[in-house]
Amino acid sequence: MQRLVDVNLVLRVYEKICRLGKKQQDHYLYEGLNASSDWDGYTIVVANSQLELSVFFHNKYQFSSHDDKAIEGFIKQLKFIDEQ
Repeated sequence: MQRLVDVNLVLRVYEKICRLGKKQQDHYLYEGLNASSDWDGYTIVVANSQLELSVFFHNKYQFSSHDDKAIEGFIKQLKFIDEQ
C-alpha cells in the first residue's frame, strides 16, 4: 500500500524534537520519538519503538515497516507533537 506522508509535518516535528528534546549521543528524544540526521543533514530519521521514517533529499521518504497500524499510530504521534 502506498502511504502518503506530509513531509512538511515530518520536518516541523523533527525540528521540534531537536529543539525541545533531550540530546542522547547521536539523536534527540522527545515524547517517545527519536530524531537524527546523517552527517550532512540531507537525510533525517524520525522513529518510535516500532518503526523509522527516513526523509531524503527532494522530499522522498521511506518507512522501515509496512505494518499499516504501526504507520497510522506513528502519523498520529507526529500530528500530536506538531499540535503541542
